[in-house]
Amino acid sequence: MEAFYLGPFRPKGMDDTLMHVRPAFCSSQNAGRPESNLSTAQGTAMHILIINFNLHELARPEYEVVCDEVSEAFAAIPGLLSKKWLANEDTNTYGGVYLFNDRQAMLDYQASELYTSLGENPAFINITATDFEMLSAPSSVTGVPAQA
Repeated sequence: MEAFYLGPFRPKGMDDTLMHVRPAFCSSQNAGRPESNLSTAQGTAMHILIINFNLHELARPEYEVVCDEVSEAFAAIPGLLSKKWLANEDTNTYGGVYLFNDRQAMLDYQASELYTSLGENPAFINITATDFEMLSAPSSVTGVPAQA
């Protein structure tokens, strides 16, 4: 199996020369944009972050094993309400849909070692990350409570 690691979860002694690539997706596409008046009960809009990538020299079964192993680390992210894990083997597109309490929780995640490790991982290529403010009123009608 090819070397596959996720930041702090990589095997000890792995060559760090591959770890010096700055992720292309580290800045929020909505950085500096004023918040809208659509908000949660606490006055801040929930945010959704969608990350997509292609697997490089890593088969889906091995990827799924690692996902299972690191899911607890994602569950512990402060302000993360949920993460949906995505897979489309036909197009070799994988990723996640993250729902955060607010924009600051998303920005804190984007400043974390866990987030940075995604962009530094040679098994993930063509990475994109897109930030969306969640429209709370219509989302509450279709199944997302205004404040989780």
